[in-house]
Amino acid sequence: MIGSVPFELYGQWAHPSGHGVLRLEDTYLAMDLSTRNPWTWMNSPPREIRIPLKHVEALEVKSHWFLFHVWLRLRVRKLEYFVGVPTADGAEIILWCKRRCKPLAHELANAVTLCLLERVFADEEIPAAGFHTT
Repeated sequence: MIGSVPFELYGQWAHPSGHGVLRLEDTYLAMDLSTRNPWTWMNSPPREIRIPLKHVEALEVKSHWFLFHVWLRLRVRKLEYFVGVPTADGAEIILWCKRRCKPLAHELANAVTLCLLERVFADEEIPAAGFHTT
């Protein structure tokens, strides 16, 4: 069982824009998210965003040698999942994680990549070697 990865959202000029938790469930990636209003600094009530794995394009772990954070770059195939998320850039979002969550972030990214590869190989029909269909 893969645990959930806590993350922070940072907007322009490194202001915190929200926080949440990302986890992998059976056939989807679930993100519990609470955003922060930049004018009042009040947090919104938490909401859950469920992204089916067939709509996930990639989940990558990146780290910087100078910063004390690692980040997850999540790309999806539909823009509708990140509507209302303040730091989303189209179909991509950067989720900042603390360095102590780095092993868990790598484990989650590897599990999502494995699920995506299994889906590709299950859906793709590979003809047998030496046989050509016309």
